[in-house]
Amino acid sequence: MKRLIPIFLVLLLLWGCGSDPVQTAPTETLPPVTSAPTEPTGYYDPQSSLEADTDGAVRCYPLARTDCQGFAVMGEDLLIFSGSEFTTITKLSGSSLYISAVANLDCSVYADDTSTLVSEKGVVYYDEFHRALVYLDTALKEVSRTPVPEDMTGSPVISADRKKLFYCTDGALRCLELDTGLNRLLREMRYSYQVVSQLHCNDTVLQCGFEDDYGNWHTLFISTENGETLYDTQNDLTLWTSGSTYLAVNAVGDYREYLTGCDAASPSVLLIDGYQSNVYPVPKMCGAVTIDHSDTDDPTVLNYYDLSRGTRSATLGLPARYSPWNLKPAGDGSSLWLMLYDAEQETDVICRWDLTKTPANDTAVYLDVRHTAESPDLDGLSACAAEAADLSAQYGVDIRIWMDATAYQPWDFSLDAEYRVPVIRYRLAQLAQALSNYPDGFLKEAAESTTSGVIHICLVHAITGNPDADVITDANGLQYWDDSGDAYLALALGDSINSTFYHEMFHIIDSRVLCGSTAYDDWEALNPPGFEYDYDYVTNASREDCNLTNGEQQAFIDTYSMSFPKEDRARIMEYAMMPDNTYCFQSPTMQAKLRQLCLGIREAFELENTQEPLLWEQYLNEPLFP
Repeated sequence: MKRLIPIFLVLLLLWGCGSDPVQTAPTETLPPVTSAPTEPTGYYDPQSSLEADTDGAVRCYPLARTDCQGFAVMGEDLLIFSGSEFTTITKLSGSSLYISAVANLDCSVYADDTSTLVSEKGVVYYDEFHRALVYLDTALKEVSRTPVPEDMTGSPVISADRKKLFYCTDGALRCLELDTGLNRLLREMRYSYQVVSQLHCNDTVLQCGFEDDYGNWHTLFISTENGETLYDTQNDLTLWTSGSTYLAVNAVGDYREYLTGCDAASPSVLLIDGYQSNVYPVPKMCGAVTIDHSDTDDPTVLNYYDLSRGTRSATLGLPARYSPWNLKPAGDGSSLWLMLYDAEQETDVICRWDLTKTPANDTAVYLDVRHTAESPDLDGLSACAAEAADLSAQYGVDIRIWMDATAYQPWDFSLDAEYRVPVIRYRLAQLAQALSNYPDGFLKEAAESTTSGVIHICLVHAITGNPDADVITDANGLQYWDDSGDAYLALALGDSINSTFYHEMFHIIDSRVLCGSTAYDDWEALNPPGFEYDYDYVTNASREDCNLTNGEQQAFIDTYSMSFPKEDRARIMEYAMMPDNTYCFQSPTMQAKLRQLCLGIREAFELENTQEPLLWEQYLNEPLFP
């Protein structure tokens, strides 16, 4: 009955005023009409050309500062983190994003650190200098501090409910119950370097990282309940989750594979360019955004993908002056906050992008099943083989992929087949560009003394040294010969292959120069007095003598060049073929070596009368043909 009394009184008053007009005299002075409080002026720019060009899909808020290092969403408000040595948190509120609160911290705090937690309750952050968790309310006022355990190393991870602190010690992973003070062991773990990274799946999975005794980095996922290992990989794996939705980025070398799905389903692959696009996950909206930005005057393109359906549902073009570097979902479920740098105005800009106003009108589905080494994309591999055959015919070589690439293996190394079709396609394009840098017929001539008359180029997943051989553990490239005298070179496709290709191909070129020229007869006389090559790869791997790899006395590209004369020359050729390497050839010794190498190639390949400079001659101070 008490709940009805206020409503009843309001109705009674309204009824009384409406039914008895005589009670109010015509001359009675009415109370002044009061307007709603005016929102303070904020950062919103109603004259923004970006808003006009997108028909209101993008609202701009220039921040007039360039020291922003991140931002976070707190309900309907934004928190801007700025500064470096000391951090300032600025709370922006309302439709105009006016400054409603400011906190000046005496330490450095980053918005996207897992030791920083922003929610509608306020902010919790780790003060590394004072070794304490600091709690701020929604007005950014400090309300309390909690000391962290004395044996904690690195930064901790805070659970979403603000009740648990996960952290490393020198020998363990531990969990501190912040309410009760109970501190329990999750698992023993003792490595030279180990960190906690992130929490997933409603804080039931803890992501960690550590470096093992062999220098290999591991990404480890364990149960927060009992510390049991759920997944361990040496790949660079990053994971974002929200409920049952996840987006994982599996990086092998410079290729990134984007996996998405839910707990009960096998992962699907998001079919975007794993080399060119920057991807920002939006798991709370079951989405992801790709940002494609070139160095030209072309616009920066943002595409929003609905991961539940695999469709590209929104797209936005930004003028080249804007460089997006962070984004977060807004609270309405259909908008994104973007942090941009405006190169023209030299300031950071916050934008709110309404996805519904920039539809992509794209019906394609960008999800596919994930292919593995056990279940590869046979149709895709067949198409890659056809492309490799076309390149082979064009440049007079024999390019092999997948199982053909591992059909013949040297005794001291093992070759693993590459099954990832996007990787093969991308590397074939790189290889085509590298092959085009040799004169017509040059590589065919380099293989004249081989049994088949062609050089076999094998594109593989990995090159691993065999345990019984006294060789390095793994390699990016390898040049070898079979029993019949055929020449092979293998390229591991984990990273960009151009420089490795130039290096390994030169070993074959070098063989022809040694047989068809006298240019290398006095090669070692070009080295500093008293220098001796290691003539052993394993011994060379531990060489620390770097005084001859830079400056006026430079005589070698790097310490690897000091292993064998052939590696010295191959390294020179590798760097001479690549752009922006003038600094490597400034010393008199490096100029003399490069010149001798170039003369040897011209003599062995009968190019003495060729007037045009060859690519590997680009860093000669004095051209061979002025």
